[in-house]
Amino acid sequence: MHPRCIIVPYEIILVDDRPRAQRDELHDLIEQQPRVSIYALDRHRGVQAARALGFSKARYKYVVNLDADDKLNCSPDILSVGTYFDQAIALLESDPSAAYVHSYWQMFQDFGGLTRSSYPVTTEMVLRKHHVPTSIVFRHSDGLGANLYAPSILKWRDWSTGVALLNSRFSRHLPNKIACLRSPYYLYRVHNDKRRLSNRVVDEAEMIRRTVYLYREIFIQNYQTHDLAAISRRVYESKPDRLTDLLYMASNNLQNALSIKSMRGLSISNNPPNIP
Repeated sequence: MHPRCIIVPYEIILVDDRPRAQRDELHDLIEQQPRVSIYALDRHRGVQAARALGFSKARYKYVVNLDADDKLNCSPDILSVGTYFDQAIALLESDPSAAYVHSYWQMFQDFGGLTRSSYPVTTEMVLRKHHVPTSIVFRHSDGLGANLYAPSILKWRDWSTGVALLNSRFSRHLPNKIACLRSPYYLYRVHNDKRRLSNRVVDEAEMIRRTVYLYREIFIQNYQTHDLAAISRRVYESKPDRLTDLLYMASNNLQNALSIKSMRGLSISNNPPNIP
């Protein structure tokens, strides 16, 4: 065992959201694993419903969401200082002011390299629409009553979930520092097969507006106005473009930024499709 590993009780909760989910051999196999549970939704209801069910079944102090087609990075070099969960939990245990922990993301399959949002963020940056990853590690207690997985949020759900956590803590007068592990602990699968990509058209400005109205307290405090429509417009207008992301990367790690520029042949405005 690595000397930096920490021992905590854990569980793995799988939510089956197939269109016609039913008990089958997969359920039987999973239920033989002592720390793994599987639950099936009554019908295909989408990511928000699946995550809400998983959160409702969680029993332990810390929570992280993982998408089914992504992976955790098990490279020996990456794990030499401890796993993602080891380090994230240690940070949350030692710093009550931390709202959540995130890491850098690395792409695999149809494209490689770090995502362009691989840099540390602050609460103020999140409220200006900077990226919140799927794989944030947070306290279960902060998610209770936070309306984390609102069904009205049809896209950009991870950002909305991060805002919900920050708003929950703000409403309880708790600090909202965000901690970052600057290694690619999460592997994000990139699909360029159009058959695997959703064609559903969702308006980003509308999703921002819904998020602002749902979690208004922290936005009102940050933007110093009660005009939620105006806040929604300002959030939409302040979201970072590709160049802004790259500059934030460069300010934290110039080599990472240069690597992305080289791999993508930037031409910042011509980022390959479906590449974050």
